[in-house]
Amino acid sequence: MLDTLLSSASSARFKRNLRLCAAMASAVATLSLLSCTSSTVLVADDAVAVLAQPSPLGYPSSNPIPNSTLATLSKGQRVKITDTRYMKDFMYHEVILADGRRGYVIYKAGSFHVEK
Repeated sequence: MLDTLLSSASSARFKRNLRLCAAMASAVATLSLLSCTSSTVLVADDAVAVLAQPSPLGYPSSNPIPNSTLATLSKGQRVKITDTRYMKDFMYHEVILADGRRGYVIYKAGSFHVEK
C-alpha cells in the first residue's frame, strides 16, 4: 500500500513525509505490541488484600481515608500489575483482577513477590 501511495505522490517532500509517517506508525505498533506482551505480575505468597483505594486500611490513623477490600488473593494467585507508586509511608501496586476490576495491593514484606 505504501508503494502505491509513493508511486502516485508527485512531490519529493510528500514522499519523504509519507515514509516518515509510515516509519513512525511501525514504531508505535511495535512498542504497543511489546508493552502488551511483556507484563509484570504480582504473585501472592500469602493471603493478600486487594483494596479499592491506593492506601492502607485505616490510613492515616488521625483521619482514615474510606477504603474497602475488593478481593483477597490466595497463595499462588497471580494478577497483572499496571502501575507502582512509592508514597511517603507506603508503596502500592495497581493491579487488574481476573474479573477486570482494578484494585491496589499495599506492599508488605513476604506477602507477595513480583515477576516479569
